[in-house]
Amino acid sequence: MVSLDPVWIKPMKVGSRALDPLGMDRVSDRITNELLMGITSMTQRARYYSFYTWAVYNVNKSSKISKFGEFAKAFYDRERAFMMACIAHKETSTDPKLDHSGILGSIKGQQIWRGSKNNVKMSFRFLANRLGGYGYYYRASLFNLGLTTTEEVRDVVTELGESLAITFERSIRNTEYFKKYVEKDIIPKRVLLEYGKKCCLCLLKENVMERELLKEILFGLTPELKDKTLHKNRRETLSLILYLIHQASIQHLELDEENFCNAAYFRQIVKDGRVIDLDIPDYFYDIIMRWRIFTSHDFFSYACESLFSAFLRTLEKYGQTGISLENFFSMISDDKSVEVLSSLLNVSFKNRTLKDIKINDVIADICRLTMGAHTSTVTIQMSEEFDQKCDLKSPLNEYSLAKKLEHFFTSEDFDIHNAVMTCCLLLLLLYIRFYYHWKKSDKYWIWLGEHTGSDLSPYRLIYDLEHKMTEEDLTLFDFLTWLIKEYVINQANRISAEKSLNTLMPRPIFWFHQEGSVYVKDRDYSPRHRNSRFYSCYTILRDLGLSEFTGEYTKLTNDGAEFLQGLMKGMS
Repeated sequence: MVSLDPVWIKPMKVGSRALDPLGMDRVSDRITNELLMGITSMTQRARYYSFYTWAVYNVNKSSKISKFGEFAKAFYDRERAFMMACIAHKETSTDPKLDHSGILGSIKGQQIWRGSKNNVKMSFRFLANRLGGYGYYYRASLFNLGLTTTEEVRDVVTELGESLAITFERSIRNTEYFKKYVEKDIIPKRVLLEYGKKCCLCLLKENVMERELLKEILFGLTPELKDKTLHKNRRETLSLILYLIHQASIQHLELDEENFCNAAYFRQIVKDGRVIDLDIPDYFYDIIMRWRIFTSHDFFSYACESLFSAFLRTLEKYGQTGISLENFFSMISDDKSVEVLSSLLNVSFKNRTLKDIKINDVIADICRLTMGAHTSTVTIQMSEEFDQKCDLKSPLNEYSLAKKLEHFFTSEDFDIHNAVMTCCLLLLLLYIRFYYHWKKSDKYWIWLGEHTGSDLSPYRLIYDLEHKMTEEDLTLFDFLTWLIKEYVINQANRISAEKSLNTLMPRPIFWFHQEGSVYVKDRDYSPRHRNSRFYSCYTILRDLGLSEFTGEYTKLTNDGAEFLQGLMKGMS
């Protein structure tokens, strides 16, 4: 059994990285774990699934294992040799079309290869985890795909995993490495090169049986996986990406993560500033709605983190003297904010302040811009109409506001009034758009609620804001101050307190602190978008031979188009 050192008698380390200050990753991670179980942001090459399954299989078949350390050492030896074989293939290959990206430990591997003459000493460390890249990135994925399971002192393969391991072994069984050099301390470079010409990540497309079995596993088509919900979600997500690759390729456009999210949210993509409408079949409706929920949370998170970052930038100006919340709110709600709001909504708020601009007036102006209708009360009917009409072609939409925020935070001349007012409008757009989902309690909104729990998401925003709307004469200033106090300052304090109580994680350095009535900045933070794992899916689909890069954009291969047609028939 793997023993854990008693962390409570060790000095607590302080983390230097500022990650997820408002806890926004929690909801997005829960969503992506359900939609892409077995694929993470770091599992970017399909053949690692084969190799790691084989390594588990081969260790148990070839080595006597009585404790975890023995399993880890034997596994690490195999991974180190695999990495060096891939590096050998990369260093000697002359074909520019071969994809050698994503080799785990490649920087160290290249140094070792170039610094060795005829033989490579296999005693170097290249990844700190005792199980290498498997321990860091792929172990949970293989388990979730039903390829491996854990026993007391080791991992073992399942029946499905054994099938994949044996298929991979067929590719390498005639190599000198497999016959003579597994777990050897010194391996000739010629042996590693021969091994690399059979096992390299880039060669999966040449191994038909292995590729087809991997395809069935990752798309959840094997009898063991086919009827399970999480595997169905992954299959439909990968199918949707294949379909969108095809739609983008018609426009000679390289599908990226941004346009994948736009396709799910607006059913539109953008090319060179031009909006392209997509015709997405109805059988993608369920999975696209779930990715729409993910994207709504990304917009929500980006707005909240932008307010958080704007707050920190303001504190920075005041140095160690700090600033009180009263003075901070006074500063961001002056005449400049009203000017920015007027510009964004294309309306005049002459001689008015944020304290006398009603929130319903702002909602009415949003609807006027997006729907051509003057309505200040959010109803089910109005929300549904707004959702239909507010798209990428609208003068005001979530994507365009998020792009404005991205520009503000990368500009040398940062203006807090622009940032704060843009955040307010972005959050109000989410409230209007998803109000009818909340009011009708449709299954996708309930699903978001289940993945939100006690954390923040659009689900929580609409619930909270609906109760705020009952306050008489709610102003934009009331909304703004509530938002920053509850969703920024108090939330950051809650997340920091939770992380400080976790004895298994490094204690984080906080971003600001309070001295009496004033707040003082401690560190920087920049807003970021949530990771959809899109790029991992993209590279895996290429590895499986379902898509290919033309030099300008990615398109489906003939096999990919045929495979997608079969998947769509199964979904209809």
